Amino acid sequence: MLTMKNGSGRAFSGIVAAIALTGAAFQAAAEEKKPPAAAKAPVKPAVKAPAQKPPAKKPVVAKAVPPPPSPGQLFLAGMTALNKGNPVAAIKNFEAASTGGNSEAENMLGTIYYSGRGVKQDYRKAAVAYEKAASHGHLLAATKLADMADAGHGMPKDYAKAAHWYGYASQRGFVTAQVKYGGLYERGDGIGQSDAEAAEWYSRAAAQNQWDAQHRLGRLYVAGRGVPQDAARAAELFLASAKNGNSFAKISLGDLYAAGNGVAQDEARALQLYREAAKDGEPLAKERLKALGKL
Repeated sequence: MLTMKNGSGRAFSGIVAAIALTGAAFQAAAEEKKPPAAAKAPVKPAVKAPAQKPPAKKPVVAKAVPPPPSPGQLFLAGMTALNKGNPVAAIKNFEAASTGGNSEAENMLGTIYYSGRGVKQDYRKAAVAYEKAASHGHLLAATKLADMADAGHGMPKDYAKAAHWYGYASQRGFVTAQVKYGGLYERGDGIGQSDAEAAEWYSRAAAQNQWDAQHRLGRLYVAGRGVPQDAARAAELFLASAKNGNSFAKISLGDLYAAGNGVAQDEARALQLYREAAKDGEPLAKERLKALGKL
């Protein structure tokens, strides 16, 4: 082991210290000469892109559903089918309209079944349809139903029912029913016999220029039943009825001229009227002509 004297050791230590100081100084100088570190740019926080909304759904447009046909439209469809000779389709439409309370359709159902137009005639079905229509205020159907009750078609004869429905329609001004209602009173079927009531209903119908009522009321005036006897008034009514095409009225008016009852006697006029009625095909007129030796 190398042993240094005290003087030499101290000298070596100084050299080492000087070397250390020199190295430190060199290091410090080197540090001073280094370029300053570039300042780091501040880190901006990441910006999140806005969340994209899903594309809006197109509204679903429901297809318009056409409304079901009204009872009135069904009735018209039935009439169209009937006029085209397709009673099966007509009945189908009329029945559907009837379900909706259409009285015209109910009346047409009654007419089809009563007449057997394109279907088997069925008085019972006709009566059912007419009664539904009558209950809904259909005056013609009420009169047809009364006709069936009066004749016993589709039901047993029922004069009381006939009187009810003739009366219903008559009181509401239905002229055909008024004539027939008067006829029930004149006959006393299903209702108390009353010539006065008969004359009343004939008068109402005659005022509406109904040819049958004019003739019936004229007969009552000739006989003085339910009204004062008045052949002149009867002649007026017979003439009005004859002008409306009633062949029976021509015979009745001819009888007045032949007898000079209510009018001046006029055989030529009587013969003229009888011949017109005979030409219309009335057997009674031919009997009158034969009795007078003019046939």
